[in-house]
Amino acid sequence: MNDSARAKAQAQAQYESIQSLVTALDVDYDRLEELRGMRQDCYAVGRSMPGYLPDNPPEILTSEEEACEVLASWMYKDALWVDDAETETALLEEAKAILTDKNRDYGVTLGRYRYWIARSDSLPDEEQAELEELEEQAGEYANPEEVQDAVQQDPLSVEVRSGWGTPGEDLTPEEFRILICWGGPAVQIIGDLNQYREPCRARLQYQDWNVGWTDYFDASQETLLAYCRQFYFGE
Repeated sequence: MNDSARAKAQAQAQYESIQSLVTALDVDYDRLEELRGMRQDCYAVGRSMPGYLPDNPPEILTSEEEACEVLASWMYKDALWVDDAETETALLEEAKAILTDKNRDYGVTLGRYRYWIARSDSLPDEEQAELEELEEQAGEYANPEEVQDAVQQDPLSVEVRSGWGTPGEDLTPEEFRILICWGGPAVQIIGDLNQYREPCRARLQYQDWNVGWTDYFDASQETLLAYCRQFYFGE
């Protein structure tokens, strides 16, 4: 790999790291904790023929009471279709017992089926998908403070400079530079500040020993600005 390709690969790696940080910053951590808490109280309800896999995936419910009600409803329905009066009676009595006792982890075989309730490490489908997406976005971070700390510690330096001015006047920063890594290769973000000293334009650049500073064009302006705006460019 030549110097230019190596430097560009470093820029891509640093940009992907920046993307991960920006994504983690946008996570709703309150919702993430809420979903994790809900998962601790979930129950899986299932019915299958002994020795066989269930015809359908277990139903995931967010309360023990709901789980008991669903399983009891299955038993009531199955009781209508059995030919054995003894099994029919057992199904009806077991359904009533579940609703009365609100059994915890539970399992019984009646007629052709094994009926069961068990603690689940998943949520109902919609909430489970939302949880997995939030966990992927949050990555290793548990809260926004951890992400912000990681962002502040990410660059080697944060610098500003002003434009031309008359000697003696107070100069206002107009440009900034965030040095991400240094050496061979090196990566930086440079850009402009608006009147409020906030980044309004940013470019990711890379260089190597034999390669001058070169723009990395595959970086999203929105992502770069979201990252740069985590830093203070005032006095």
